[in-house]
Amino acid sequence: MEHFTRSELKKAKQCDLYNFLLSHHPDLVKREGHSLRMLENNSLSIKEGWCGYHDFSTGENGNTVDFLTKHLGYGFVDAVLTLSNEESVAEYERKEQREFVIPAKTEGAFGYVFSYLKRRGISHDTLIMLCHKGLLYQEAETNNAIFLNRERSFYESRGTCGRYHKVIRKNPADFWYFSIGNEASKIYVCESCIDAISLYELLKDNNAFYVGIGGITNQRCIDRIGGLGFETIIAVDNDGAGELCRKRNEGYKSIIPVLKDWNEDLLNKTKGE
Repeated sequence: MEHFTRSELKKAKQCDLYNFLLSHHPDLVKREGHSLRMLENNSLSIKEGWCGYHDFSTGENGNTVDFLTKHLGYGFVDAVLTLSNEESVAEYERKEQREFVIPAKTEGAFGYVFSYLKRRGISHDTLIMLCHKGLLYQEAETNNAIFLNRERSFYESRGTCGRYHKVIRKNPADFWYFSIGNEASKIYVCESCIDAISLYELLKDNNAFYVGIGGITNQRCIDRIGGLGFETIIAVDNDGAGELCRKRNEGYKSIIPVLKDWNEDLLNKTKGE
């Protein structure tokens, strides 16, 4: 079953691979003139301004989605959503001003959001807590779930009746987070807000911040979190992209879900109870 539209797939295939790698995986490549070469496979060449690559050892050509799935370990759906929904750091830096409009909140109860997130295994008490903190609400126009950070500089939108998913932030290193206790000493870095909430539901560790960074590829966001002075724990998905993230951040501790992500682990746990 697909989790993206045809237009998203087209946009992903046409993404500038050269800039994407420099923005999100700079430790995996080296510059050679107007091209990039992979450090672990020098025959792979990514030319500046192209949306694909060439392998001189095999003659293989492919688009940006092909590269992420074949050579970076991304799942197909993860690759398409990453490339189609996230702007690169270079795109952020080229903009002198960035329009950031927070979606309007629906009046009354957040029925669609509660129903959707309860189906994802998240408890009523946790949802109430997040709503009271202003970190979660229902969008008035679409009934989407909106995860808004305290600084009002980042939000992740999830469709409550479909597969819509989008992340918007003022700056490339902005993220969403919450904590329960007042003496947090560690930070769990998760890919999405739902994963962060799901990990809290599994651990019930009140001595921590739970962070959703809105996508695995933004290393600048992880670097910012690592510089905050807390113990940083990488808690990204159990897949190829997650493994690359753990390798990029070997200086931090990491925990890995049993299934693909923390929400799948949570749903598996609740089914057994």
